[in-house]
Amino acid sequence: MQAKSFLLFQVQYGSNQIPTATIELQTPENNLVQETCTGSGSVEAFTLHLIN
Repeated sequence: MQAKSFLLFQVQYGSNQIPTATIELQTPENNLVQETCTGSGSVEAFTLHLIN
């Protein structure tokens, strides 16, 4: 099993915004995978990416 390369991690949060985390990975086959997830905070949103 080859590892994926971690390319991007971006969070957005604020008093009038939905906490959001976006990540982008590159697979061993050079495909780019980008996902965005929301949570009750930016850390939870990022953690949901890792779990899913």
